[in-house]
Amino acid sequence: SVRLSNELLVVQNGNPAGARMIDFIENYCNISVLVPNSISKQYIGITNVKIGSKINNTTADLDRLTFYPSQTISVYRQESYPISIKYGEGHSEQIIGWVDWNNDGIIDTSTETVFYTKSSPAAVTYTTSLNVPCSATPGIHKLRIESDIDTVPKLTPCSNLRYGDAEEY
Repeated sequence: SVRLSNELLVVQNGNPAGARMIDFIENYCNISVLVPNSISKQYIGITNVKIGSKINNTTADLDRLTFYPSQTISVYRQESYPISIKYGEGHSEQIIGWVDWNNDGIIDTSTETVFYTKSSPAAVTYTTSLNVPCSATPGIHKLRIESDIDTVPKLTPCSNLRYGDAEEY
């Protein structure tokens, strides 16, 4: 209960009317792959991610958004960390990464895109750096990496992929 001046408000426990639900952040803004490899063998997608010297993750092309919540790395404002991303051998791909630097649960593509390449040849490793801005809030941040064929429009954090896949750290 809460007392506001002379008024006492009592909060009742229970389920409110409607479809209200508290959800894990991992279940927010999930993507799906429209044409998975099981339907059309395109061999597009992330197969290895290296971040700094702490994360070296090799995976199969899983045709979905895969979460790696236990794979973390400590980063500091105004520092850079090397990233390399290996991807499929089927076609040229675009690779993009975002970090929710202000931890508001929404990726702002104008300020939280950390890397992007429009067209990298098939079976190449894309290398770049993760640059931590001075404006990053303290705490744990989500890094989402997506890969898809380079002939589709620039990827967004919440749109479905045509052939590729995504990983979230």
